[in-house]
Amino acid sequence: MTMVKDTPNKSGSGIVDIERRSSLKAIGGTLGLIAGGSLSIGSVAGENDPEPGISVRDATKVAQQIVKKASQKEAYRGFTEATVKTPELYYSLTGRRSDTDVVPSVYVFPVVDGNDHVGHVTTGAQEKMPPVVEYGTDPAPHLETEQTLSQDGLSPSSEREYLFQGPLSFGISAIDETTGEEYFVNLVSRLTQKLEDTPKINPSTDHTEGWNTLTNPDKADLSDVEPLNSGSITDVPNWTDTGYSNWPGCTPIAAAMCIGYHESFPNRTDIIDGLNDEMNTNPNGRTWPHNMPSGIEGYDSSYSASNNYTGRPAAAKGGVDSNNPPFVNTLGDKEAGKTDVVSDEVSPSDWDVLVGHSETVVGYEEEGSWSGTDLYLDTHNTWGSTRTVLVGDYWDTYMITTVEP
Repeated sequence: MTMVKDTPNKSGSGIVDIERRSSLKAIGGTLGLIAGGSLSIGSVAGENDPEPGISVRDATKVAQQIVKKASQKEAYRGFTEATVKTPELYYSLTGRRSDTDVVPSVYVFPVVDGNDHVGHVTTGAQEKMPPVVEYGTDPAPHLETEQTLSQDGLSPSSEREYLFQGPLSFGISAIDETTGEEYFVNLVSRLTQKLEDTPKINPSTDHTEGWNTLTNPDKADLSDVEPLNSGSITDVPNWTDTGYSNWPGCTPIAAAMCIGYHESFPNRTDIIDGLNDEMNTNPNGRTWPHNMPSGIEGYDSSYSASNNYTGRPAAAKGGVDSNNPPFVNTLGDKEAGKTDVVSDEVSPSDWDVLVGHSETVVGYEEEGSWSGTDLYLDTHNTWGSTRTVLVGDYWDTYMITTVEP
């Protein structure tokens, strides 16, 4: 399989694309992961990697509460009779001492109903990570390992396999057998980036009080927490790439759902194809941020769109409240890719890194937490499934694109 490099950008993101729809070979013996199974906790850590501050037992208590609460939503009815299985521990790059320093970051739990994998739940694995990070109706990312990697010349790192670099970015570290360089390979999108250039996670808020509350049987659990504020949009299409021989890209699909919501008789294929062309999405499905608003407006001039970095929560909530579904994007390192921002909108020159993933926002909940206010976004993830994502201090490299007719 050939590695296809994009045009180098000013921030030197070192992005390499694996063709998502290409035939991929199994990784083999290093991981030894079987469908429905899980590696033992700690198997991803190198000898000198730090231990997680949150125990598997406490994380499991929170994961069980998430499943119970999520099952109250229509999109998560499959969680009603479900349970969580043994989680996998993911690490995060921090960049504190070097570009490849890691800390234990999150646990990812498979959610099963009998023998069926009906979703996954991600909790924090240290006190500086929020107890509830994200959850969704897709299987746990690490269950896709044997179907993901394997580009000729890349092999899994033997020291730390699983990496979490934000709630839209679950991956595995791999080594180029020829050059010795390390790469981050996304377990869902199959896109590859040099490990040293991968966005970093540097949480700053201490969530110890929240952890203590949620793991204390004498205190309220998540099912008893009412949102301070919420909003949702019904009837937003939940589209994916079915029917395409090549992957058209998550950003055109996410934007197509935003537009399709407003159309009386939307033609999914025509909208996705049109946006793919107007956004100049590359053959591997990657889109430059500055091409997103212009691509939407170029496809249909009756729509206006903008990328929002500062004021992101307000942009997400405002779009939902006005029945104009926006979409959320994960990007590269904000300091490397962004120049000075003087308004709530990010101009094309302000961010020069390829979008890692995009999802359509269809709802939100603001919940009072023990350290402030948490904002969760419900999304259609461009693979036909639903995800609920916490946006907060632990994840700084995301952007909201608003779309208005």
